[in-house]
Amino acid sequence: LIPQGGGEHLYGHRCAGEWLTIESMKQAVDFLINRITYEIPDQDLTFSLSRMPTLPRSGFIMRNIKSQQYE
Repeated sequence: LIPQGGGEHLYGHRCAGEWLTIESMKQAVDFLINRITYEIPDQDLTFSLSRMPTLPRSGFIMRNIKSQQYE
């Protein structure tokens, strides 16, 4: 997956918003890993390759979501 274009950024096509998108993705991953706790119940994560964008059959279910408290 290359959502922002491929190639060397000095010579090839790249998205003007690439750096903002990368930073936003870093923040989202940090939030999911370090700032909340949650449980992921058993679910059907299979997907169809005939549908784009493809999604897990059961969606993606999270439960017991709680904010982490930092000192």
